[in-house]
Amino acid sequence: MSMTSQLSADTQAVLLLCSRLGQKGGNGGKPLTRRQYGTLARWLRERSMRPADLLESEGRMRLGELRSPELAPETVERLLDRGAALGIVVDRWLSRGLWVISRGDDAYPGRVKRYLGQASPPVLFGTGDRRLLQAGGLAIVGSRDTSGEDIEFAREVASACAAQQVTVVSGGARGVDMEAMAAGFDAGGKAIGVLADGLGQHANSARYREGLLSGRLVLTSPYDPDARWFAFTAMERNKVVYALSDAALVVSSAAESGGTWAGAIEALDAARIRVYVKAHGAMQEGNRKLLARGGYPFPEGPWSDLRSLFQPVPSAPTLFTPASADRDPV
Repeated sequence: MSMTSQLSADTQAVLLLCSRLGQKGGNGGKPLTRRQYGTLARWLRERSMRPADLLESEGRMRLGELRSPELAPETVERLLDRGAALGIVVDRWLSRGLWVISRGDDAYPGRVKRYLGQASPPVLFGTGDRRLLQAGGLAIVGSRDTSGEDIEFAREVASACAAQQVTVVSGGARGVDMEAMAAGFDAGGKAIGVLADGLGQHANSARYREGLLSGRLVLTSPYDPDARWFAFTAMERNKVVYALSDAALVVSSAAESGGTWAGAIEALDAARIRVYVKAHGAMQEGNRKLLARGGYPFPEGPWSDLRSLFQPVPSAPTLFTPASADRDPV
């Protein structure tokens, strides 16, 4: 019996629409972009429908009512007809200990939908205790190539998080992100890694096995578990890192270039959570510029109450439309 039945009907529909399912483009295999799926999701909400309704004959018939310059009903129908491919790839994912949730599932982190609204990833893949995605925490991010001082600082902050039961959130990239995440669960705390690529490979890594098995680590990604790294996927991943956090710490950043800089600037402009910056010792030029752009200086240690940093941000225009403006996105 196929493992597809372990997924909600909504998630099955969203995977058919938004995942490559191991297929290359052509023959209806090219999935919807996030923008196209947003268009379809709005169309569904306007009719009090859910993605799962498109798996039923009545819902398929109503697709004829879809009128959009960027999304044809025929495109949606071709994607929905990939049931055989869905069964094969889901069996492979689940047999590797991976899970899949879509925006319509209760397990999907509400803080991501509140932060990103209709820009929320339609699906999240992952491994480990997905309940950790609801916990919030401190994002610790930084450049891949940075100084030993910055790496040690990131590890010290992550260890303090573990001692104070504050979850560490990171992008899982080499350097500051990976070191902070590992220091958090190595010290007996909890950590969330949001990956831009290679989820399937990392899920089987000996480095993460103990954290995953003990329930102290969850790895998640908005991309197919076998997806490769691209600059744009890393940028989209950054949105999820900040969305899952109560506050963020930028340990090191190049000035006006690179993913760490772009992600921090985007979060500062969105003004949903406080973005702190390492502001002492040897600093990269990007740190100074982030402070000038509105970043908060991160206090020097030792730290006795990291949760005191989780303060509201003064109201400001945001980059993203909140989910409440459009009801809960499906």
